[in-house]
Amino acid sequence: LIAIKSKLGNVFSQFSAFLTPGAPQSEDELMERLQSTKVVIDKVVAQFRNPESTTFICVSIPEFLSVFETERLVQELAMNEIDVRNVVINQVVVPDPSTPCKLCASRMRMQQKYLGQLRDLYEDFHVVQLPLLHEEVRGIEALRAFARYLMTPSPELLHATPDGNPPPSSSSSSSLQILIQCIYFSS
Repeated sequence: LIAIKSKLGNVFSQFSAFLTPGAPQSEDELMERLQSTKVVIDKVVAQFRNPESTTFICVSIPEFLSVFETERLVQELAMNEIDVRNVVINQVVVPDPSTPCKLCASRMRMQQKYLGQLRDLYEDFHVVQLPLLHEEVRGIEALRAFARYLMTPSPELLHATPDGNPPPSSSSSSSLQILIQCIYFSS
């Protein structure tokens, strides 16, 4: 902060007339506000780094850009010592044998590549696959119904792999269960 103060000292005095009402009117006021903001930021960072109180649950879809961005997010969180051990893969196309669909079959084949990459990247994570639904999830009841997918995998998804074998299952994660309880039991 002292380095900032020395660099901004002259600039601050030159532009103080242009500051909005309520803005610091002196260098000392500015430094005091910066210091109090730093205290709040330090508390937030400590909260984010405490795995007992905070964890991130990454949500991805089985497509190139989403897989890339999810990995980038996981790496960034890890570099900042923020807990992330859950990945939700949303909008997985599940075939309906009673209604053959060329577009669905093509989409499923494309997704298999990215589902495999996600499983390989996050083999030590709790990974949940959620199906692509016919409707948007809107409202409390729809959200509760959707939350059930997080705890109990869709039977169709158990066989939605290129080799026909069920995807590797992960042990249940307490942070994911807490999230689901918050979704499921809140009203």
